[in-house]
Amino acid sequence: MTVPAGTYDAVLIRWTYDGKIGPASIKDSQYRFLAPNAGMVAMAQIRSISAMLIYNDHTKHGKVLQQIH
Repeated sequence: MTVPAGTYDAVLIRWTYDGKIGPASIKDSQYRFLAPNAGMVAMAQIRSISAMLIYNDHTKHGKVLQQIH
């Protein structure tokens, strides 16, 4: 995987969550790329939370490693 901080041999870890409590529901998917001696070099998250008409959150996040200190 190539990110602004360099090129890494990374593994992908993916997890998903789908749950409901009463009128509220959540769906979450996360993808994380991990490299030896660097940790997480990239990630993506897609999340949807709904609680009837009161609260709704539909977000997408992406991050990449800029540099190693």
